[in-house]
Amino acid sequence: MNAAAIPRHVCDDVRILHQSSSNIATITYCVMPDCPRYAKESALCLEHGRHHRWTSTRSALPTAWTPLPPPRQFTDRRSTTGPQNRNARCRHMGCSSYARNGGFCTRHGGGRKCLMVDCVTPSQTGGLCRLHGGGTRCKLAGCARFARVQGLCSTHFKGITSDSTAGQSSRETVDRPRHDEAS
Repeated sequence: MNAAAIPRHVCDDVRILHQSSSNIATITYCVMPDCPRYAKESALCLEHGRHHRWTSTRSALPTAWTPLPPPRQFTDRRSTTGPQNRNARCRHMGCSSYARNGGFCTRHGGGRKCLMVDCVTPSQTGGLCRLHGGGTRCKLAGCARFARVQGLCSTHFKGITSDSTAGQSSRETVDRPRHDEAS
């Protein structure tokens, strides 16, 4: 960007880092008062540019320089204020699991609880924990185990994947004895 392309009112905020006979490398700062950020578009930083686009599309008469709240301060990720982040981590110190509701993972008290009275176990499908009947069961007839992969329990899923490599039908896995029935 050359100096002639910068609006006159912005020239005071332009710092020249390197000047040679062939080009001028410049850094333009945001034109908002007391903003130390670099300008990215229309002489505004990303924060003020975002606000400018938002206000100009919302009002009947676009107002370019509406008053702004102070810029967001980036603090510790365990802060309870600010927008909710779907990729937020558990607020428990030392835990790197993803947070559920309340800012904690299911191991540290986050997530929905079982609907049964005095049960604090995280709920599964249907609002109940597995002990009280929640959770998805294996989709093969006669199997009461919990589904793990593609609607099948781990035994039937392993049986289907090993049968498919041997060229057998997946229906043959239904007739296999369960681990708890085998002696």
